[in-house]
Amino acid sequence: MLMLVPVLSRTKNYVLLWFSLCGCVFLAAWGVVEFLIKDPYTKEKYTGHSVRAANLFGSSGLYFVLLLFSFFQELLHRRA
Repeated sequence: MLMLVPVLSRTKNYVLLWFSLCGCVFLAAWGVVEFLIKDPYTKEKYTGHSVRAANLFGSSGLYFVLLLFSFFQELLHRRA
């Protein structure tokens, strides 16, 4: 049973790594789309979409920090 602990923690790190990478890319792409949306009549940017894009970029940054954390945690597990 104790031999399973390193395998499970390594698997958890890989899942966290892929989840944070996919979340970071998805939210950044969604933020770009929201930032580029314009009103079809006036060709001006919607204020709400700019705010939503900023929130998505912030969330993407949080996922990026989670990605770095899980990456360095995986490196530490490999060195040990």
